Amino acid sequence: MRVIFVSVLLLFLHVLSSPGQLTPQEAQERLGRGINLGNTLEPPYEGGWNNPPAEERYFDAYKEAGFSTVRIPVRWDKHTAATAPYTIQSSWLDRVEEVADWGLERGMFVIINAHHEEWLKSNYESADTLARFVAIWRQVAERFKDKSDSLLFEIINEPYGMTIEQVDELNDTILKVIRESNPTRIVIYSGYRWSNSEELMQARIPDDPYIMGYFHSYNPWSFAGQGNGTWGTLSDRNQIRDKFQTVGQWARDHGVSIMISEFGAMNGCEFNSRMQHYFVYVQNSLRQHIPFMAWDDGGQFCILCRSSNTWFIIKDILIYTTLESPDWFKAEESGEGVHLTWMNMGEYDTLILERGPSVSTIEPLLGLSPTATAWVDSTAIQGYNYYRLKAYLHDTVFTYSYPVRVYHTPATMVVSPDATGLHLYPNPPKEGTIYLDTGDLPAGIPCSWELFDMKGQSVASGTFVTCEGDIELNPLPGKLTAGTYLFLLHETRRTHTLRLVVD
Repeated sequence: MRVIFVSVLLLFLHVLSSPGQLTPQEAQERLGRGINLGNTLEPPYEGGWNNPPAEERYFDAYKEAGFSTVRIPVRWDKHTAATAPYTIQSSWLDRVEEVADWGLERGMFVIINAHHEEWLKSNYESADTLARFVAIWRQVAERFKDKSDSLLFEIINEPYGMTIEQVDELNDTILKVIRESNPTRIVIYSGYRWSNSEELMQARIPDDPYIMGYFHSYNPWSFAGQGNGTWGTLSDRNQIRDKFQTVGQWARDHGVSIMISEFGAMNGCEFNSRMQHYFVYVQNSLRQHIPFMAWDDGGQFCILCRSSNTWFIIKDILIYTTLESPDWFKAEESGEGVHLTWMNMGEYDTLILERGPSVSTIEPLLGLSPTATAWVDSTAIQGYNYYRLKAYLHDTVFTYSYPVRVYHTPATMVVSPDATGLHLYPNPPKEGTIYLDTGDLPAGIPCSWELFDMKGQSVASGTFVTCEGDIELNPLPGKLTAGTYLFLLHETRRTHTLRLVVD
């Protein structure tokens, strides 16, 4: 009884002397948007899988992108003696500390854990096995005890193979060990098996004021983890919404702060489904005020391309998605071009449509009415077209929709002449001279025109006071390179699209 009293007293005095101590409730609000440094420190040996050893520049990239938390999975087994006193190699402790410090020095939250410790999960009932894991955490806690409270400890990653009773016992055991040297550092616990939200809610909540729960979700696994089929129906979305609502309400009812520290969809998934999947996960995290850390392993779940130090477009979904982002964004072929539709979830000052032939080359295409919910792109290029909406909520505050892509064949929507008899001649042009026969267009209406190459770049434009008869297009570039061009004539009723071939 005396030992318990002294421990409680020391904890109370520590809290009094640390008025700025981060609480779990504050952490749930401040951890925000995060990312994993996966497949790096948790292989048997660093650099042993698909990534090279960690570099400091990754953390510059994380910070500049806007992430506030980095979760660093760490394997201790291969760097720890197999017999008592189970000493961790000092070089490995130094290395883990170096990588963690890269995040802390940039003002970020950092999470370190025990990851892929299969030796523990498969032989938990052995007294020596548990003693070794206890010794590991005692050494880790002692090494990092003087770090700021922006460093969080996660007891065990996905303890599959252990029973719920064993995981409850392990959580309590390791928490007591950590408290010997870190009385108020936030410690993160999980449920059993794969640490899904359902398993977190079944776990015994540790009796400690500085704990948080975590869960992982790759639901549905057949899509997100195996790349099968498509995803994004209302029913699909509602399943994720219900998952987050349930675990969020459970956390509020029990006074537990929580996070989702892994989620994602592999890059073998259908593109539009994958983009929407990340978007829906982020939105539901925000709706329930649950901080998130997307899984990035530099491979099938790659977000930061580490060799080139460039980001895949998923980064923008993670950073810029809000509850007011344009949603239900769709792109479909139509007779007039690519038909785009969406829903506006906020009141926008400005709405910009972006397009590119690849995810890395998406650029602003044109400004739309802030209340627009559809547009037909009659200048879409041959092949894949990638689209995204950028919505300004205020002059400098913006959000994105998730990107979509569609394969387009311009010939399916280009008619020359069109139903009005409108056509270009001679086609191909001779010596740069080209005429527009206005056909049956109503006489006297004003018109404007644009000429686009197949990359969607405008190469010429002009206006007519009245659009009637045969009109010479002047100035038209006399040295157009060989290829196919799209000619758009804008009049009061509609836009007409014609094809111009230059040989």
